[in-house]
Amino acid sequence: MDINAKYRPFYIAKLLEELTDEDHYLTTAQISDLLEERYGMTSYRTTITQDIEVLKHVGMEIDCIPSTQNRYRLLSRRFDDGEIRLLIEAVKDSRSINAESKELLIAKLAKEAGSFKADSLKEGFVKKNHNKVSQLRGKQQETYDYLCEEVRTKGYPPTVREICDHFGLTSTSSAYGRLFSLEKNGLIRRDPGKPRTIEICWKDDSNGAE
Repeated sequence: MDINAKYRPFYIAKLLEELTDEDHYLTTAQISDLLEERYGMTSYRTTITQDIEVLKHVGMEIDCIPSTQNRYRLLSRRFDDGEIRLLIEAVKDSRSINAESKELLIAKLAKEAGSFKADSLKEGFVKKNHNKVSQLRGKQQETYDYLCEEVRTKGYPPTVREICDHFGLTSTSSAYGRLFSLEKNGLIRRDPGKPRTIEICWKDDSNGAE
């Protein structure tokens, strides 16, 4: 038996909070794959269904569309979108918080809405770093664009192996080199010990980088 099985409902809750909303679902198979990739947990369809029921029992409002691959989404959160916007505006207007702390706090607040809405909620505050993105060239630019597109369309970043496959790189060290360069410039954050923990710090949606 998986020694961490008792923690599985907690990790499923994290996945639902991050990667679902009223317009986005996770299937049973996707939840199983993400549990394996992020947390090294083995799971099965029946155990995931049971874990979802546990989460619903403790008060999480989780919607399910039954099928051969059940689809799940989280309907209720600590704050609704309007409340998060109000909190973000309050942070933006605060004179007692420095710029770096504002960035970190706004990112945390935006995440409360899930990854698909986080960028739009942060929009405006990150424009001050447009120059960092517009100055990217070559490999840095194409890597950054790829990361942003993966996060935008899937809700989570690619693994190093997926970066290698996408760009035809034969060595993971080449991918790590690209990530290190973006991280050094403050455009991403990552946890080297986990496969999908790349976080876009300065997202430029203006497509102004040439």
